[in-house]
Amino acid sequence: MALTTVQVYRKELSELIRIEIERVIEPMINGHVTSFEDYKSLAGRVAGLKSALELLDEADRVCAEKYR
Repeated sequence: MALTTVQVYRKELSELIRIEIERVIEPMINGHVTSFEDYKSLAGRVAGLKSALELLDEADRVCAEKYR
């Protein structure tokens, strides 16, 4: 079964967000964060990106219920 444009968009957006999360946490993992402020900033960005993924999942659930 072929994917719709919306499904492809959602898949690509999710993947881009996951890639960005990996990119943002890399300096944290490698110990290249030089200050607590930098750490907080990076941690906040990761939290925001993870929240975006959760909102995508929630939107999928809402749409599945609403338009089945």
